[in-house]
Amino acid sequence: MSRYSLVCRQSGVALIAGLILLLATAILVLSAFALVRTNGDIAINAQRQDEALAAARQTVETAVNSPLLTTSPTSVFSAPCGAANTLCFDTNGDGTNDVTATLTPTPACVKAASVPQTALDATRPADRPCFVEQAQSFGIAGAGTGNSLCAATTWAVRAVATDTSTGATAAVTQGVGVRVRAQDVASHCP
Repeated sequence: MSRYSLVCRQSGVALIAGLILLLATAILVLSAFALVRTNGDIAINAQRQDEALAAARQTVETAVNSPLLTTSPTSVFSAPCGAANTLCFDTNGDGTNDVTATLTPTPACVKAASVPQTALDATRPADRPCFVEQAQSFGIAGAGTGNSLCAATTWAVRAVATDTSTGATAAVTQGVGVRVRAQDVASHCP
């Protein structure tokens, strides 16, 4: 065998080994790229889920603070987004609504009880409208200790928020105690 033919065979082996290493490196790079992309998608979906959860919490908080919760539970928000009991949120500031949150089911009163006159505090502004004018009791023990003009009610409020682009959803349920006029209990809290 000549020296020349030995060198040629070695060059062919080196070329094949180099191609195999190049192919292995390309596969590793593509796998790493796919992994990074998947992790990015997971992070974006987690962010959208968090935004939906924040929107659901905000919707419940807005409903709880609305005076319409106890008087008009089918339309709690004075300026709904699209449908009754729905709010929309622009989470990225681009002027487009990204998350829609709806009170579903309709907020409902689950419990009502009269507030006793003795449970009220005349120094609290929230308690003042509840006082019943006291009739002259002429020293009769226990006179004027009946129920007040208010009732304590408990409401179940649930909001479901959905990200409009990914469909990620989050739900928040909260119970809230609300004092209402005793005469309104029959119509708003059966």
